[in-house]
Amino acid sequence: MSLFPTPDPTEKLKEKLSAYKTSKGTIKFTHEHPLSNALIEEIVRARIADIAEG
Repeated sequence: MSLFPTPDPTEKLKEKLSAYKTSKGTIKFTHEHPLSNALIEEIVRARIADIAEG
């Protein structure tokens, strides 16, 4: 499974995403190793901040 937040948040959240396979704009995870709700919220907040910055 993958999450495709755009633009690429993997640099901003690099350390928190280190347990997951990432590529430009993609965070890959499995059913056995899902993203936590807290991490999903942080990704969404980072994206909202990107939108607010224009």
